[in-house]
Amino acid sequence: AGAPSVLGLARDNGATRDWVFANPDDADTMISLRVIASLTYSSYTRAPAALPFVDACAAGTNLGAITASVVDLPFPFTLYDTTTSTVTLERRGVLYLGSTTLVAPARSVALPASGNVPNCSLFNQCTVPRPAIFPFWDSLLYLFGGGVCTQESGAAPNRTFAVTWSHLGRSALADISADYSFTVVLHEGTDVFDLLYGQMLGPLPNAAGGSATVGVQNAA
Repeated sequence: AGAPSVLGLARDNGATRDWVFANPDDADTMISLRVIASLTYSSYTRAPAALPFVDACAAGTNLGAITASVVDLPFPFTLYDTTTSTVTLERRGVLYLGSTTLVAPARSVALPASGNVPNCSLFNQCTVPRPAIFPFWDSLLYLFGGGVCTQESGAAPNRTFAVTWSHLGRSALADISADYSFTVVLHEGTDVFDLLYGQMLGPLPNAAGGSATVGVQNAA
């Protein structure tokens, strides 16, 4: 009802539903159901996992050294109470839900943040992105050969959509040797996303996220 692989609410929201499956040849049948109790999500939990790095730039679509680019997803994705088939990818390590002309401020702040970045110049974008996923929000710039790439993988209803920020550094002179590559992976039919980190070279603590914001926040 509304989105691929989503069956919708139970009658009267009573949390039960009966299904009858036809099996005319009486053969063995395996049916796999993944039940999600809500079409919106009130909060997120964070858990480390030993997942392999996914580099969408290796076999996906290279969008180049974008400032911000609106991209259509191959499937609807729900973040908190926002469901969209469009995201905006932004150079400073931010993925917005939906289409926007905003560019994330150069200076990141702690989440949640619904207003403007303090002491932000009027000549710059000051509004903190929301709703958004922040794999590595920082004052980033492209190095030689750097860019943003996307890649769809798998088959419905279990597809993934990966976004890779490849070969970015920081604008600060102290981080002249920085070279970062990181990825967000969205999972179809769920609210699950992975934050994956590949090459994160450069002076500490910034190469380990010392000046970056990593997280997620809703529209509010």
